[in-house]
Amino acid sequence: MLKLIDLDGAVSFNEGEYNGLKFSTACLPPEMIYRSGNGEYKVRSTQDWTPESGYDLLPASPSQDMWSLGCVFYLLCTGATLFQATIEDNLVFVSKDMAVLYHWTEQTKREKLSIVTDNLARNLLSLLLNKNPAMRLDGEHVLSHPFLTGAHFCRLQGEEPEWDVFISYRVDSDSGHAEELYNALCQKGLKVWWDKRCLEPGQNWEEGFCSGPVDSSIILCLMSKFAINNPHESRWNFERLETSSYCDNVLLEWRLALELKARGMLYGIIPVMIGDPVSRSSALFELF
Repeated sequence: MLKLIDLDGAVSFNEGEYNGLKFSTACLPPEMIYRSGNGEYKVRSTQDWTPESGYDLLPASPSQDMWSLGCVFYLLCTGATLFQATIEDNLVFVSKDMAVLYHWTEQTKREKLSIVTDNLARNLLSLLLNKNPAMRLDGEHVLSHPFLTGAHFCRLQGEEPEWDVFISYRVDSDSGHAEELYNALCQKGLKVWWDKRCLEPGQNWEEGFCSGPVDSSIILCLMSKFAINNPHESRWNFERLETSSYCDNVLLEWRLALELKARGMLYGIIPVMIGDPVSRSSALFELF
């Protein structure tokens, strides 16, 4: 049985306090380890720290707790600790394992997680045990992970996407441009998600238009005057949008793209600017 017993080592990240007041070395995230001048790996402890100590203190952050949560979750999934630990959750092989933690790589993580049999649990652990603190899940996203919710998903964070490119465009104004771009990219050997070809018959359009970006590497956002600055249709003119305006599916796709980019699920968002209808846009496609 595991019990949450106390928070006597807790500090406030809202007040700019530093982590390292009290710790168990087997649950520390990589950023809490530093390499001293003589090559030893040590903890960024606040105890007896001075500016001459040879390392910077680490501001407290919830991302550090997410790593520790990953260590506990790993134990629950495998029956073993992430690193061999004492009963006080301190590293047994201090020098060797601190070096591994300091140099934590995707390969090391894959090897550690190879014994986790459940795919969803392994994915959640991979996101918690990310070396980059900014890319670790926060508490809200942990609770909404399919492992805990059982929710349907088309692609988990960290998995490779099915499509190279997703084309986002306004049907009423830029269908021709989208088709021309689709054909040009396909000729280059890319896998392109375009609703005219990839939206399955009878599939709910909202589900289709959400699963497309989620399962793509790059999103191309076609931007023309009549798509985003339409002089005749207020709902297609972003300058006229208000809080009470009708939800625009194009703007929704772009907002989703930003969210996916922030989560590391999207490699890039590329705006494709289109001139007035009288001009030709074929030259743009030569870029691809």
